[in-house]
Amino acid sequence: MRDLRRRPATEEPSPASADMPATPGALQSACQGNPCQNGYAAHLSAGLDKLLYGTYLPGTVQTPAQLYSDGSVYYAGTAEAGFPATPNAYQPQNAGGYDGIIARLDPTGTKLLFATYYGTLLTDWTLDMTVAPDGSVWAWVTSFFQCCSSSQDQTIHLNATGSQVLGEFPFAADQMAVDTAGDLFALGSGNIMVSPGAILGGSCRSEAYVELNPAVKCISTREGSSRNIGRFTGLDTSYRSAFHKRNATPAA
Repeated sequence: MRDLRRRPATEEPSPASADMPATPGALQSACQGNPCQNGYAAHLSAGLDKLLYGTYLPGTVQTPAQLYSDGSVYYAGTAEAGFPATPNAYQPQNAGGYDGIIARLDPTGTKLLFATYYGTLLTDWTLDMTVAPDGSVWAWVTSFFQCCSSSQDQTIHLNATGSQVLGEFPFAADQMAVDTAGDLFALGSGNIMVSPGAILGGSCRSEAYVELNPAVKCISTREGSSRNIGRFTGLDTSYRSAFHKRNATPAA
């Protein structure tokens, strides 16, 4: 059982104001709903004196947006029916109620390179994400009947076009970073079996460190408190020698 309310309020992106400036040709020129729940993205000139584009983002944004090397912007959150999923999306239709969403805005702010639902018949929220060097996306999606208990958590790996889920792992990854090889380093919680030789052992549902490769094979786990490990602000993998790079599986 995971209490979603334990995330610090400062980590939650705020909805945009309903009067943000939208440029000609913007993906979404006005906020939908009252009060406004959409996110907002903008590109300013190097001199900070010109708005190159400004647009609202479809859906309710629940994660900090991430800028990719080509200038595209990734964001994630939740949406009901009517979210503009793109052709060849992994899940083009809403499964019922609020589903998780993951999307990628093009560098001009005028269209979505991909947008997909990821949801079930329950309520689904995408609460964290990070982008890999190849443009694929790691995301934590939680599903529940009533907030905020008895949640079913998945960390998923979505390809760079939003058309295929490369793998899923039953883990609530609320702090994530990716190295140059595409491996995910995550702090969170889940009902997992730790790796042989891990510094701390155990298989109960508790705070843990997890390392997943791009195929979502668990190659290292450690049980402990993420609050004692600290938040990722960069990626220093020098500590890897302390862990045995073995496959691990979810606890039965």
